[in-house]
Amino acid sequence: MIQKDRSPHGQKGYAVKRIVPESSHVEEPRSILDGIVHQGAEEVLARMLEIEIQEFLERHSGVVDDDGRRQVVRNGYHPERKVLTGAGSLKVK
Repeated sequence: MIQKDRSPHGQKGYAVKRIVPESSHVEEPRSILDGIVHQGAEEVLARMLEIEIQEFLERHSGVVDDDGRRQVVRNGYHPERKVLTGAGSLKVK
């Protein structure tokens, strides 16, 4: 959830991330349709993140060091975590 607040430097209108604690209760899908929407939202989010990563890597493929080694590379994944959305809590890797 994004909350308008002040920046660390006192500027108004700065977007501050509000982190939802692990202990917050998030309801599981109540119906089969809710489950389908939830699963579809997770799949779409995963695909969109993958596309964004690939585009970023392609844009920076020419960044190399003096020995010709690429400086922007994919080096793995963060641990799976949950993101709270309108479709409920989605798993993201």
